[in-house]
Amino acid sequence: MDNRGSTSIAAPDQQCLTQKGADFELFKMAFKLIQSKAHLTAEGLAKIVSIKTLMNKGLSDELKAAFPGILTVERPSESVVGGSALETPKDPN
Repeated sequence: MDNRGSTSIAAPDQQCLTQKGADFELFKMAFKLIQSKAHLTAEGLAKIVSIKTLMNKGLSDELKAAFPGILTVERPSESVVGGSALETPKDPN
């Protein structure tokens, strides 16, 4: 079975109130950017990398070198997971 054409995310019925739930919200934000082909622009790719800064272990050394000074998005609150609006990037310095 080939899923390369798939454009949906299997989401749980209940909201997750954990760090994994917040990571899932961030993943959905990145997925929507890719789905809209925003990753094909420098600005869209930078947004995806800024989302990655907050997920799991953050950026690898290779991504830090490739995207110096990347701004981060606001992490979804673990108590209010469910919103998927992309926040204005915040300067990490």
